[in-house]
Amino acid sequence: MPGSGRKNSIVEIRTLVLSETSVLGIGFYNFARAAENDTPRPSRFTFVLVKRDGRWMIAHHHSSPLSAARQ
Repeated sequence: MPGSGRKNSIVEIRTLVLSETSVLGIGFYNFARAAENDTPRPSRFTFVLVKRDGRWMIAHHHSSPLSAARQ
């Protein structure tokens, strides 16, 4: 995000179409903050997109750092 001091880069993303109006996305990304010397923190995310009134919207999102054992 410009000006926020944050840097994100997606490493892997997979999508699963659940229906004509819903999609599940899962993946991994590196999250870094200028306040933390831009040290990348490997993280994972999930999201669910739903189509309502012809528009795709985020219905759910979760993000969390990977544990040291999973890196």
